Amino acid sequence: YFAWQVPFAAGRAAGLALRQTLRPEDVLVASSEFVAPSLAVYVPGRTFIFPSTHRSGTFIIWRGSGAWEESSVGAAERIVLEKRRPVVWVTREPLVRLPRNAVEIGVFDSGGDTLGTAKAIVEMERYAIYRFNPPQASPQ
Repeated sequence: YFAWQVPFAAGRAAGLALRQTLRPEDVLVASSEFVAPSLAVYVPGRTFIFPSTHRSGTFIIWRGSGAWEESSVGAAERIVLEKRRPVVWVTREPLVRLPRNAVEIGVFDSGGDTLGTAKAIVEMERYAIYRFNPPQASPQ
């Protein structure tokens, strides 16, 4: 009965939003390896850059990888300058203050800490997705 009344997880909603808003020129960056696998299935053929472990992929390497290490929003800002392309940043915690070049795509939270208060079957799952745009070229 519970499964019919409550969504399974916030990852599905976040993945669908990512699929709908991701553009071919966007660079996909995850704050940690932990946030990527649930969303990667919704954007086949795309890989995430993991600044905290200096690699890219769609899955977690558990053994000694630092999969739980979180990169700061500064990593997204650095990558947008390096690549000179928009960066879609996926993280577990919503930004308190949005940088000027960032736009919120959405915050997806299953909420709850006990079965009785859950908004989803998979509890305490949260994704925040942002697009960081490269600075505009100054007119000559």
